[in-house]
Amino acid sequence: MLTVLTVAVAVLAAMCAVNLALVLRLSAIVREVKATGGQSRPELLVGDRLPEFAPIETLDGGLVAREQLQKSPTLIGFFTPTCAPCHEAMPDFATAAQQLLTYGGRAVAMVRVHRGDDLDETLERLQGCQVHLIHDGDTELMQAFKVAAFPTVLRFEGGSVAATSIDAVGIKHLAHA
Repeated sequence: MLTVLTVAVAVLAAMCAVNLALVLRLSAIVREVKATGGQSRPELLVGDRLPEFAPIETLDGGLVAREQLQKSPTLIGFFTPTCAPCHEAMPDFATAAQQLLTYGGRAVAMVRVHRGDDLDETLERLQGCQVHLIHDGDTELMQAFKVAAFPTVLRFEGGSVAATSIDAVGIKHLAHA
């Protein structure tokens, strides 16, 4: 009889431990959802390393390589001309980029374009930023940075993600993150 009771207590203890682990994980998820306002977040998280990517050319003829971005604070934004939240966020990105540039940082706007997109308004909103166009079918860069939604903005310090944002409110603060 004592053996049966011992086994029952051990099973009950194991079930309590599993229950506690599930409750702790659920509370962490709830805190995360509250912190992000219920919005999804970029896949690259604070602390993640700057991903590997081939050097890219910007519209002004500049070259952006991973090695360069590891040396200075860097703001990278992913936008598309047909995205209303992107249009709202672009001026804030450009302002944050200009502030970061005054402190020796870098900023690059990655704009995903489709055939027939009108870029005039987008480029006007990103005035003063280095811009790289990501064309249809060219998903390598977006996969490297794990972009799941537009806009996505990442700030890198010392080669690691220091801050992220997917909305205009958060982008305003990334220059000083």
